[in-house]
Amino acid sequence: MPVISFDEASRTWLVPTPNSAYALRLGDDGVLRHLYWGPSLSVEQAATVPAPVPLTANRSERREHDVEELPVEGGARFGVPAVQVRFADGTRGLELVHTGHTIEGGQLRIAFADRHYPLAVDLHYRVHDDSDVIERWTTITNTGDREDRKSVV
Repeated sequence: MPVISFDEASRTWLVPTPNSAYALRLGDDGVLRHLYWGPSLSVEQAATVPAPVPLTANRSERREHDVEELPVEGGARFGVPAVQVRFADGTRGLELVHTGHTIEGGQLRIAFADRHYPLAVDLHYRVHDDSDVIERWTTITNTGDREDRKSVV
C-alpha cells in the first residue's frame, strides 16, 4: 500500500500512488493549495517544490500555478467556490482554519473548522496499492449543539 506522508517543516503532504504522486501544502496564510501532481517523488522532494504564491500577493505577476485545494466562499476570493454555506443569521462566507490531520493506512484526512461558526470541513484522500486513482471527498459537519444544527443550510 502506498504510504501517505507529511513533512512538518514545510507543511507538505504527499499522497503517492504506484506510478505518481500528488502533493499539497498548507501555506503561511492558512490556505491549503495543490502543489504537485506528476511522476513519483519522495516527501523530501515534494517539500522542496516552490510554494505557490497567493493571487493577492502580486496581481501583476503571471503565474501558472495557484490552485486552492478547497476554495470557499468568503474573504478575497472571487472565483467559483467549492463550498458555499448560509448560516441562519444570513452570513454566507467561511473563514476556515486548519485544525489537524490524520493518516491511517492509505487514507489522509485534513481537518478545518470555521473561525466563528460551529462547522467542520474535512478533506479526505484515499489511495490503493493497485491503482493510480486518488479518491477525494469532503465532509461537512455541524459541530454545534442541537439548537445550532438549524443554523446551517
